[in-house]
Amino acid sequence: MFVENNPDNVKGGTKDGTPPRAGESHARDIKRQKKSNDGLFDMGVKSNSCTQPNVFHCESVATSKLESKFGEVSGAKAPSSDANKSICAFCRSSGLTDITGPMLHFINEKEVKGDATTKSNVIHVHRRCIEWTPQIYFDGEKIKNLKTEMARAAKLKCGRISKQSNFWEASQNGVKKWVFCGSALSAEEKYLLVKFASICGATVSKYWKPNVTHVIAATDEKGACSRTLKLLKAILNGRWILKIDWIKACMEAMHPIDEEPYEVSLDNHGCCDGPKSGRLRSLDNAPKLFHGFNFYFIGDFIPIYQEELVKLVIIAGGTVIGNKEGLFKQNHDDAQATRTLVVYNNDPAQWCKIEDEEGCVVEPKRLKAAEDLANEIGSQAIGHTWLLESIAASKVQSLALAC
Repeated sequence: MFVENNPDNVKGGTKDGTPPRAGESHARDIKRQKKSNDGLFDMGVKSNSCTQPNVFHCESVATSKLESKFGEVSGAKAPSSDANKSICAFCRSSGLTDITGPMLHFINEKEVKGDATTKSNVIHVHRRCIEWTPQIYFDGEKIKNLKTEMARAAKLKCGRISKQSNFWEASQNGVKKWVFCGSALSAEEKYLLVKFASICGATVSKYWKPNVTHVIAATDEKGACSRTLKLLKAILNGRWILKIDWIKACMEAMHPIDEEPYEVSLDNHGCCDGPKSGRLRSLDNAPKLFHGFNFYFIGDFIPIYQEELVKLVIIAGGTVIGNKEGLFKQNHDDAQATRTLVVYNNDPAQWCKIEDEEGCVVEPKRLKAAEDLANEIGSQAIGHTWLLESIAASKVQSLALAC
C-alpha cells in the first residue's frame, strides 16, 4: 500500500541545529554508500492506447539512513592541530575553516593519526573535500577511489573546491528556497541528491509537499521516467521535473544551471511533454486540468488507492461527488450531466472475466455497472486510467478512449 506519512525533511547546509561532529568517522558515515531499494507499489491496470499498463508507483516511506547521515553535515570549526601544516590534495590549502572541516590523513587507503601523519607517503585531505568529491566512498575502514579522484581533480583549477560553498551562499538564484523531492531514485542517485542539497543549502523532502520546487526523477536509457504519485502531483502543481543529470551539471559547474534542458519529457507509458505542459499551464494561470468536471467513483477500488485518486482529481480542479444522492441531482441539469463522469476501476488484475459457451469474453461486471449508472443520468463511464493518462500528459484525453 502506498501511504504518505507525516513529512520529514532532510536539511542541507549547516544551519539545521544539528550538533557538530568532526573527524574521519563523520566523513565515513556520509560517504559510505548504502544499497537500498525503493519499495514501489504497482497496480496493474488496463491500457488505453498504450503498450504497457497504466500505473503509478509510490516509493517506500522508510527513512533512508543515507539521507539521515547527510542531514548531519557539520559546520563547526575544527580544532587546530598539526593538520594545519598539511596541504589538502584537492583544494591545495592548509587552512582549517568552517567550510573545510578538519584535515584527515591517509596511507594505503587507511586513516592515520599522530606521528604517522608526517610520513612522506601520506595523503592529506579536508573532510569537506571528501564530501564534495563524487566517487570517493568508505568500505569499512578503507577509503576508496582517493587517488583516482586526486588525478581527476588535478585537471581542475586550483581552489575550485574550497571556494564552492562561498559561491552558493552568495548566489542570487534562490537556491536556499529550493526544495527537492526524489522520484524512484536509486541509492546512488539519492546519495547525490542529498549531497548536492547539503552543499548548496537546499532542502530535501522524502515526501511530496506543496512547497516542493524540483522533483528529481530517475530515467531509463530512453530518458523515460516512472509514473509515480510524486510525479503526477508535480505535474498538476507545475513544478520542475528534472533528470538527475541536472544535479550533476550544477555540481560540475558549481553554480545553478538552467533547468529546461534537463526537463523530463517522456514517461514509461509513452506520454510526452506532460511536465512541461503542466508547468506552462501553471505559469499562464490557466484553468486547472479538470476544472468544470464532476467525478463519481463506483465499484471495488482498494480504499487507499481510491483516496489517492480522489486527491489527484481535487488537485486537478475537479469535483468529487461523494454519494448517489448528489449524483442524481446532476440529472436535473443537462449541462452538468454531460460534465459528470462515472469512474470505475479498470484494473485487469482484479477483473473476473467469464466466458460464454462459445468462448467469448463477457463485459466485466465493473464496466457494465458503471455504464448502467452513467446511462441512467445521461453521463459517461470512464476507467480510472483515463484520469492517470490525462494528468500524465497534462491534457484531458479523448472520452472515446475512456473505457
